[in-house]
Amino acid sequence: MVLSPATSPLEISVAYVLHLATLAESFGVPRDTLLRTLPEAALVPGPAPAVIRAEQLEETLARAFATTQEPSLGFLLGLAMQPSWHGMAGLAVMSAPSVEASLEFALRAHPLVLRGLAVAVSRDAEQLRVVVDLDRAMTVGRPFVLATALVGCAAMTSALTGSEFPGTLDFDFPRPSTLKGYADAFPFAMTFDADECAITIPVDFLALPMRTSDPYALEQAREQCERQLREIETRAPLTRRVRELVLDQDALRTQAEVARLLSQSPRTLSRGLAAEGTSFSEVADGLRHALATELLAHTDLTIDEVAGRVGYSDTANFGRAFRRWQAVSPGAFRKTSRER
Repeated sequence: MVLSPATSPLEISVAYVLHLATLAESFGVPRDTLLRTLPEAALVPGPAPAVIRAEQLEETLARAFATTQEPSLGFLLGLAMQPSWHGMAGLAVMSAPSVEASLEFALRAHPLVLRGLAVAVSRDAEQLRVVVDLDRAMTVGRPFVLATALVGCAAMTSALTGSEFPGTLDFDFPRPSTLKGYADAFPFAMTFDADECAITIPVDFLALPMRTSDPYALEQAREQCERQLREIETRAPLTRRVRELVLDQDALRTQAEVARLLSQSPRTLSRGLAAEGTSFSEVADGLRHALATELLAHTDLTIDEVAGRVGYSDTANFGRAFRRWQAVSPGAFRKTSRER
């Protein structure tokens, strides 16, 4: 199974930060300590969940960890997670008829509360496994968000079915130093320093009914969520068009080449992408990552050849970029991906 990286920048529902502020209060930290630098507009309720960007999240989390002195915040926040944090998406998830239907919709609707998440799903006769990842440049935000998301999924599934969660959670980072002190609060298996971040669920558990199933609420919630998803998908038409044009028969076009195909100057293209919250280098970097992992996992091209395909004339530079993306070398990634 190969994880297909997300190419959109990270944005996360401000609800997570608001509830983090509530959690921080239990450690004696005033709410305003975490919320004071957030845009006022992000704190005003609206028809769709308000979101904050990666840099705002990193700054807020840095303050949260420094002031609470609690490295397990992401795990504790996940344990407290409720469907209501996620607006209509949460209502749809809790109104689904089964665990499988709930998870299927959660995977479809996650951009409403968490954009920039890379997801890969695999299934065999015994289990379903969902692997997730975020931009590894987010040294603070990545482990926090992935811990919150995976623990929250397990905790909410257990609460909504009335059954103990029988699956496992894998994290590719070390166990927080204080987590053992909360061992009794986490009634499911967790492993650390794993190869990837993932949740694994036995197939039998997927058929379990949800205690809060409501077909009428589900229909209304799904309709509103789909409308919000369409708005997100049409919000950045230039970025989407650039992604389509950058790839050219397993190679990558330059900014000048893409600008020429769009009948505009490179400077105009840069301004247009900036208006949509991204840049050509950010889009191209995400596509290089996606193409490199695909070629390493599914072709017999040498690493030098893969480097050339994704725009690197120097294999050493490609190796450094790949370690930034995956935290392993291209060779180690190829070996691991073919063993799965």
